[in-house]
Amino acid sequence: MATLQQLLDFFEYLFPSHFALPDDRTGLQIKGDRNQISRVLAALELNQEVFLKTLKHQIDFLYLHHPPIWNPLFTLTNDDPWCRMTTQLFHEGISVLAHHTNLDIYPGGIADQWITILQLQGKVKPLSPKTSTHFKIITYVPPDYLETVAQAIFQNGAGVIGQYRSCSFQIEGVGTFLPIEGAQPFIGKVGSIENVKEIRIEVTFSDSKLIKQLIDAIKTTHPYQNPVIDIYPLYPHNSVLEGLGRVITLNKPLKWNNLIQCLKPLLKKELSLLRWRNSDHQSLQKIALCPGSGGSLLEKVILEKPDVYISGDLNHHEIETLKLYSIEYIPVPHGDGERLGFKMLFNTLKKTALNNFPELMFLFEDELDL
Repeated sequence: MATLQQLLDFFEYLFPSHFALPDDRTGLQIKGDRNQISRVLAALELNQEVFLKTLKHQIDFLYLHHPPIWNPLFTLTNDDPWCRMTTQLFHEGISVLAHHTNLDIYPGGIADQWITILQLQGKVKPLSPKTSTHFKIITYVPPDYLETVAQAIFQNGAGVIGQYRSCSFQIEGVGTFLPIEGAQPFIGKVGSIENVKEIRIEVTFSDSKLIKQLIDAIKTTHPYQNPVIDIYPLYPHNSVLEGLGRVITLNKPLKWNNLIQCLKPLLKKELSLLRWRNSDHQSLQKIALCPGSGGSLLEKVILEKPDVYISGDLNHHEIETLKLYSIEYIPVPHGDGERLGFKMLFNTLKKTALNNFPELMFLFEDELDL
């Protein structure tokens, strides 16, 4: 079993919520009173089927991609089926966590799962890169306290670079100081100048909201009365694969018929309905994709000039616009495409979760019956 907070910390560690778009509803949407969690169910969204499975199989914690609570609540009524589901989950003590655009933006998320599904190989970049200011925090620590202070920094959200954790740079040097009257030095004496060996530790982070807690974490674990703490912003860059959608410039041109075969897991019965212009004579060199609804990225797609755009929910006029730029469009049903990508992501996540919580049961929505 795990406590609710341990589980929330685990998911936040894997997919930090600050990667979500500013107007998203990512986070804990229902906080139940079951503090000891033994059964976790992952599902694309809260619907009647998922709701009934949750109750039948005694689920303690729901992990969703689509946030069930999106618009502001003005009334609660028993006439509304959605309202009945959410309020019953609350009264049953079941917690609901939603990770939405942070799963789309973060490296290894749903968009990258599509690349794996389609067996695409080449140079990958975000279709719409995430623009954010990164920061660097620096402090100077006696060698015996390096590990303690470093872990405090890492545990408070710093040191994450792409799919790597606990990232830092450390260098040894000499610090000097002269304690004056009223000081309580950890090393040395008042009135006597000191030269001490120190380790400079540098760690990056990408959420300005972490600044205060990182400073507090250092001050709590650092032995000095007044530790030096430097924080400064870094010039933004896109060396890390963070952003909405993906653009893949293939290592080798791909024939249309080969792409059709790769599309089978995503399209199922819709595959036979697809028809392309000049498909017998054209090979693909660049592919753009966006799981879910891809209309908002249309301008980005046109600028990239891919051979094909794979996404869902485009309307007639958006499709016609792509045709004007000779970009083919392959529609993938919003729910089916995201559910498959989310399932693949969850299967990977589950392996990590069981290493941390071996007694927990992690289930995906299609593993349970009604």
